[in-house]
Amino acid sequence: MSKALEKRITKLAEARITTTVRRADQVQAERRKVVRYWCYRFKTETDGGALATGAPTSLRKHFEDNKWFRPLGGWTAFAGRWDVDHHDPLVVVPRNKSVWQEWDEKLVRDVPILPSHVER
Repeated sequence: MSKALEKRITKLAEARITTTVRRADQVQAERRKVVRYWCYRFKTETDGGALATGAPTSLRKHFEDNKWFRPLGGWTAFAGRWDVDHHDPLVVVPRNKSVWQEWDEKLVRDVPILPSHVER
């Protein structure tokens, strides 16, 4: 893992934190958000959408050089079959469920069903 890439991601994350006191957990969460943002941009570009201009080129290379990147499906499978680790966002981890399946389960579990309009 490149130290320059680590520094770049941390710098981007720290720029997103608006408070003057930066806690380590805030920086870590923002680092993950920054990495996931660019991964989604790479996925969009691969799927034929807008180009991921402005992305750290070493970030794309870092993931594409990972031994699990191709077997897990490349950029098109991001957030479906693989994601970035919560503790180290530069590490690829396989997913059991896609983020969309998890979201649907969360909605069913946490959001009450609203009563529908009853005819009078």
